Amino acid sequence: MLMIRPEDLIVRPDSEYTVKGKNVIRARLVHSRDCGGYVRVELNGPVSLVAHMTHAAFADLQEKHQPDVLAELDMKNIHVLPR
Repeated sequence: MLMIRPEDLIVRPDSEYTVKGKNVIRARLVHSRDCGGYVRVELNGPVSLVAHMTHAAFADLQEKHQPDVLAELDMKNIHVLPR
């Protein structure tokens, strides 16, 4: 099982990022919730992901009016857990 912490994902508008790699996942923002100090976003793509974003980053994403996003993660932040 792989574990990715929600705060380790960087969510960007799909149109702003041109790098393609194994650490970039195309997804669609399907739900968001203000959790006080951060915004929790749920992403639907090849795998379902949850990310935590700052309010400023989420506001910037909303200004772009794009549900299609890219979730980027640093490969060192993927944790493998035994079953």
